[in-house]
Amino acid sequence: MLKSPFFALAVCFFSSALASAETPYGLKFGGQFRVRGEMTNIANYATPAGRTATDFVLYRTRLQAEAKPGLGIKTFIQLQDSRASGSVPGANNTNVDLHQGYVDVTDLWGLPLEVRAGRFGLAYGDERLISILEWSNVGRSWDGLRLRTGSDIWKADLFTTNVKEVGKTENDHRFSGLYATCSAVENHEMDLYVLARDLGDGIQTNEDEDGTAGARTSGTGNLTERTMGTRIKGKTGIVDYSGEFVYQFGFKAGDRIQAQAGALTAGVNFEDFFKSRAGVEWTYASGDSNPNDGYEETFNPIFPWGHAWQGHADVFSWRNGHDFAGHFKFAPVENLTTGISYHHFRMEHSRDSWYGGAGTALTTDTTGASGKHVGDEIDVHFKTKFRDAINVWVGMAHFFPGEFAKKTATTRAKSFGFIQTVINF
Repeated sequence: MLKSPFFALAVCFFSSALASAETPYGLKFGGQFRVRGEMTNIANYATPAGRTATDFVLYRTRLQAEAKPGLGIKTFIQLQDSRASGSVPGANNTNVDLHQGYVDVTDLWGLPLEVRAGRFGLAYGDERLISILEWSNVGRSWDGLRLRTGSDIWKADLFTTNVKEVGKTENDHRFSGLYATCSAVENHEMDLYVLARDLGDGIQTNEDEDGTAGARTSGTGNLTERTMGTRIKGKTGIVDYSGEFVYQFGFKAGDRIQAQAGALTAGVNFEDFFKSRAGVEWTYASGDSNPNDGYEETFNPIFPWGHAWQGHADVFSWRNGHDFAGHFKFAPVENLTTGISYHHFRMEHSRDSWYGGAGTALTTDTTGASGKHVGDEIDVHFKTKFRDAINVWVGMAHFFPGEFAKKTATTRAKSFGFIQTVINF
């Protein structure tokens, strides 16, 4: 039995679902089964955990039900089972939990206002800051409340949530925000947002690849972090573009937070040439020039979409660095997409750490003598679909260590490969 307030919600849901089975609003069931095999010659560059090759298989099953017991009311339950086999780092995980369980009420008080209460996912913009992290075998969801209002050309969400802190029984991790999007101009959109994180003593952080707590901030002390930003995205003719600019401030363990980040993309689309796109991308995130000056200058991407923007090898993140990337994507045949990417990784400040894909500090040279070039990466992947129900994704990545990686991790190149199959029903 799930010892959670959401068990009561589940009971209420299935009661209302059965009651509504004979109404015009109906009852729907569905689910997803996903299996992914991964193999790499280096599990982690952080010393001394180091060099061990790993290969493992991840399984994730989701079962869901949706009911509409009344006009403007929807209830949704999604159970999830996550398992791993093979030489996966750590224990052989088994996780059975309520992944989502919420109630939606629309047109509240006759106004264009929707309220969602329970456990649900959050994903905004390009998911550089807030993502459900679908790559993870567990994913992310939040417990809380979300209010939504808007019209055909704009939308605004106000949410407040509580995030479970792994291994702690006190001091909530609160995450709240206001996120607004305007799409008044066709094929263009603009976002404005303000986000807030507040954590108690003994800082915990967001999940890493397998959904467990990472160590993206270190030490003990309170965290009061505010993030403000804007994002623009659009397409004109065959050209697409996007830009996101973020500023962070607040306090962490007594240090004043002053950090910023940005992301720019541009691409050209050729629909008549295998539906191809050629694009470039630059992402920047500030680092800490002096860890002892009372200022925390390393940008924190909060809950990002890992394994997406900074390459599949998971050796770099949106922290203390520059990522200069080029992408080419094309569809040689129907329902088959091929993508090729190149990344050049450089640190912003050589005295700050090299941060891996999960946001954890891998290696550090406090003298700054190891340079800034972390390395380069090439990614190749293929996506295909069968009968609209089965999706297959195959990918390969190779990381070539640069001066900083060679001097601080005394490491060799990293190769990574995966094959994933998703069945929706």
